Amino acid sequence: MYEKQLKDYIERRNAGIIHEEFNVLTQEEGELEERKHLLNRKRGVELIKSNVKGRMVSKTKIERQVHIMYMLHYELLQKQREKLYLEERLECRVAVFECGKMINDHEYVPAVHEETKEEEVLNDAVAFHVEDMEMKHQSIKRSQPFLFSHHLSPEPHFRTLDPQNQRGYRLPRETGSRYNRLEAVRYAELWWNDYNPMYRKFTDNCTNFISQCMHAGGAYFWGQSNRSKGWWYSPNTWSFSWSVAHSFRWYLSGSTKGLRGIEKSEARELIPGDVICYDFDGDGRWQHNTIVVAKDFNGEPLVNAQTTNSRMRYWSYEDSSAYTPEIQYKFFRIVVD
Repeated sequence: MYEKQLKDYIERRNAGIIHEEFNVLTQEEGELEERKHLLNRKRGVELIKSNVKGRMVSKTKIERQVHIMYMLHYELLQKQREKLYLEERLECRVAVFECGKMINDHEYVPAVHEETKEEEVLNDAVAFHVEDMEMKHQSIKRSQPFLFSHHLSPEPHFRTLDPQNQRGYRLPRETGSRYNRLEAVRYAELWWNDYNPMYRKFTDNCTNFISQCMHAGGAYFWGQSNRSKGWWYSPNTWSFSWSVAHSFRWYLSGSTKGLRGIEKSEARELIPGDVICYDFDGDGRWQHNTIVVAKDFNGEPLVNAQTTNSRMRYWSYEDSSAYTPEIQYKFFRIVVD
């Protein structure tokens, strides 16, 4: 009963998004979708096809209501300047049923992960091993890494239907830097919608994921045992800069050794392997991080991220429910000394 209603709703919702008919959405979500379409028009991007797969995660009965948590995997085939590329995104939602009918549906976004210096014992409700996850992603097939179908360079690159343009790539490390951008991007493509069992997973996993990408790119640990110093990870504890978005942002701009960031004034100055930090509310509290994995034909970054797991997403996050007009960004060229 619930499954059929949910399936029909997801199909209507997806069709409405494609055809810009937002009556099936709430007012807030309709405004968000309008913002997405305006952003695409501004970028010269046309949505060719939207494919969505759904999976039920859990069903909970609360008095007269049934709450169903489910996961959607969007595959958005988009065209810019006659070239095609695929954006992907996972979205966790909760549908509420009463007397057998759906009365509410909304996106579920975990609270921003924060840790305090006073914490002595790590809370397993916040950080836990992948095998203990309630919301496993086993039935969502991991995408193949987007590696040998574009040229990794500061120039625009896309998946294309022209086989003559299917090139491998080389990106030399910057002089004096140990950072291997190729490996950082490779990791970001491999794990954007899955969780490496070698690391713990957080309810808000964005910074943990970016730190793993940096480590895959050759960034080494330093400052071990002092959680307020350096950037490091071990199975039972880690630095605040490893897992907390606010701490990671300030670590990048303040570090003088190992992994560090050189601030850039514009997103267009970034290249694959670089990092963008986000303060959605403009209140000085940094809440999110992404890694640049490609650039579009306007020279703008496309990013991968977790928490709301995303791949080849436009960097500005104007299409996010967390976006506000007060949003602030920090653009970092990543180096490893």
